[in-house]
Amino acid sequence: MAKWGKNTYMKKFTDFGPTIKRHRIRRGMTQEDLCAATDYELQNGYLSQLESKPKDVSFRILNAIANALDITFTDMQREAEGGEEADEIGHRSTVIRNQAGDRTKDVIPTPSNVPANSYAVKITNTSMESPNGVSYYQGGHVIVAPCDSLEVGSDYVFRIDETLVIARYETDGRRHILNYLNPRFPFEILQDYPDVKGKVIGFQYFSL
Repeated sequence: MAKWGKNTYMKKFTDFGPTIKRHRIRRGMTQEDLCAATDYELQNGYLSQLESKPKDVSFRILNAIANALDITFTDMQREAEGGEEADEIGHRSTVIRNQAGDRTKDVIPTPSNVPANSYAVKITNTSMESPNGVSYYQGGHVIVAPCDSLEVGSDYVFRIDETLVIARYETDGRRHILNYLNPRFPFEILQDYPDVKGKVIGFQYFSL
């Protein structure tokens, strides 16, 4: 069993790298994503070293990593020392990306069946509020699963002019059309294939 010294570094350190990497990939996170999720307690270069070879690491950073990966430190340590695999904490927290597409420090609770690499985007206007049928209300969050392909009639998050936009995808066979559920918002016609950032798989009205 590893022991902690007074400086909070492991004297006989456990190789946490493979465990951290497995859980990071399982959650669909890049190394940069994980560092951001620790509020940069963990730096990218250090994480790369940690995942590639045995390296001593402070409890403070390990605890930040465990929280970012939604597992307990105790379970992470047990797995790293050859025990059973750590389980995710009972709920799933989904990170919120801002209108520029960058990860924020905020998360919202989501059902456990939401894919681990999904993210949430806050609705900041009424463009997707429909007079009838499905609506995504201002102030709520859409849950987005990353994808590359588009299906007519489905709702997606696109990047337009460096901003994330939520719209329904249509096409006339030649042009790409982004429709908004609120008829007061005119549709957009794109000649080039749109920059799709993910498919909307759910909506949640959750106040932070």
